[in-house]
Amino acid sequence: MRGRSMKAAFTETVPTIDSKLWEKADVQKMGKVSGSVAELHSDTSFQILYDKNNIYIKVSGTQEPSLMKFESRGRDSEIWLAESIVINISPSGDKSQYYYLAYDPADNSYADAEHGFITDTYDPRYGWNDWTWNGDWMYSNELDRENGKWVSMAVIPFKSLKTDIPKAGTMWYFNIGRIHFYQG
Repeated sequence: MRGRSMKAAFTETVPTIDSKLWEKADVQKMGKVSGSVAELHSDTSFQILYDKNNIYIKVSGTQEPSLMKFESRGRDSEIWLAESIVINISPSGDKSQYYYLAYDPADNSYADAEHGFITDTYDPRYGWNDWTWNGDWMYSNELDRENGKWVSMAVIPFKSLKTDIPKAGTMWYFNIGRIHFYQG
């Protein structure tokens, strides 16, 4: 599937994970993308709001209740080895330079890096994620283990992305995905 475009909705009020403000934000369903290993077997969608200071990304998904066992792994751990959400954001719209943010359903289990900002070809991090970057962002989770539901919200300040609030008509690049382990 090729990239899709969507509009982020502006809000004057800071949303919470269960706020009515999310009703004005488009819902984007996740599915299989070209190059992915398999179709996503659990319903997953995301929404984006922003205010004058932050971007808010809400991700809602399902999970087999018996698999809703998560453990905290700390900052900059190998988040991709477990159930997780990955957010790539490029305020410039350049897919070769973006901020990588990832988290899983456990508290204190996340990773972040800048990608493509090191331009010195002699630097060993050239072309890779720069794990020394630690953005000032946060995430929260609401888990319903009995019914297999996971809702999360990432709060990402524009200041951490070294940019200002987008002007009307500005195009940003987002890639929001879910790493999901299917037991079928």
